Amino acid sequence: MFAAVIIACLDMTAPDACMKVTDTYGPYSTRRECHNRLETMTNDLKQMWQRFGSPIHIRYRLCLNNSDSDHT
Repeated sequence: MFAAVIIACLDMTAPDACMKVTDTYGPYSTRRECHNRLETMTNDLKQMWQRFGSPIHIRYRLCLNNSDSDHT
């Protein structure tokens, strides 16, 4: 099973301006399903932050397996 996680930053020069965004719909049976969810989450995040006039920078998009050792 895979969990979708995104690390996003409001300011690329300030590491404390980053956030971990975790999916509330998963976990997913396959890596493909997880990657599809990451696409949706990424688009939603960008649209949401654009409404606030603050572009967001996606640093990492990860599909973590149950043991948290498989990163993509």
